[in-house]
Amino acid sequence: MKEFIKLIKEYKTTNNKKAYFLVILERSGKIHFPTYSLIQLVNSISNDPTKITSSEGWIEKEADLQQEKKVFEEEKIELKKDKIVFENNKKDNFSFKKKYLIIPAIISVLILVFFAVIPIFKSTEENKLWDKVCIENTMSSYEYYLNHYPEGKHINEALRKKGLALEKEEEMIWEKVVRTNTKRSYLNYLSNNKNSTKYKKEANEKLDEIDWVSAQNKNTYAEYKKYLSSYPSGNHIAEARTEKNKIAVRNVNNTIISWINCWQEKDLNCFNSFISNDYTYETATGNNKNKLQNKSERLSNLKSQFNKRSYINISITNLNIKLLEDKMAIVNYSQKYESNSWNDEGLKTLYLRYTNNEWKIYRDIFK
Repeated sequence: MKEFIKLIKEYKTTNNKKAYFLVILERSGKIHFPTYSLIQLVNSISNDPTKITSSEGWIEKEADLQQEKKVFEEEKIELKKDKIVFENNKKDNFSFKKKYLIIPAIISVLILVFFAVIPIFKSTEENKLWDKVCIENTMSSYEYYLNHYPEGKHINEALRKKGLALEKEEEMIWEKVVRTNTKRSYLNYLSNNKNSTKYKKEANEKLDEIDWVSAQNKNTYAEYKKYLSSYPSGNHIAEARTEKNKIAVRNVNNTIISWINCWQEKDLNCFNSFISNDYTYETATGNNKNKLQNKSERLSNLKSQFNKRSYINISITNLNIKLLEDKMAIVNYSQKYESNSWNDEGLKTLYLRYTNNEWKIYRDIFK
């Protein structure tokens, strides 16, 4: 009843009094409130000039009110239907949105998971590789890590351990080379470790010693010369020069003696084997005094002499050999020439050149 009285009071302030009256009328029927009493109550609180003034007026308008009530009920039913349709459409739209939004949502979630998981995965893989590298503990393994993770979290440690591993590997390689202790092993070490300087000096010193021993064993002018060329600052430079010069003097001396023997034996081919192609001869005696003879002319004159003389005897004294640089020598000596048809004596000066591991006379002067 309190609610009904509240509706009656709100009727005065409402704009749509007719519709509100129908609501009151409906409510009065539910609480068995007399229609006449209702009309009187509404009239007492209403300021509407079109208000209902009597029960007869209500009876006259009752048909209209019933019709309006029927329309109201129909509209109410339509509103319920519209509400049901709206709710169904709402569900359908939600299902549609859910259907077409779920895929982008799943993709978004996968992307987020990808970017969240990949760094963790990479970090896990990097740690696994790092553990393996540390177990191997070799220069190549640390290089492998650095190549795959140039900005990895273990890069500083990898660089440090790579340096230590490199030193260890160098020591092992060097120890093996020293145990082998051959010229080839030291040469291979220097060739394969060009960027390493730790044992470079020791390797060169070992090669120096090996080649020096080899030169001493062979004890030839060519070997000492080769040593000096290979080790201009070697540990045995002074000794090598001394030995080389001794051998050079000895070889030059042997060349001169052999050449004179060929001359005495009148062996033109032998004589020819000790002179160079640019050989020249200069004499101060005989018919060709002060005349230069080339190789061909000299050999021709000797051939003629050999045919005329039954014997030739040549003796020398005061032999002096002077070396010039590495490939030249000057020889001075006193010569006495005897034969059945010609005798003379004088000073002989020979110039020799070292070519193809041989000393050759290229200038011959007799005064």
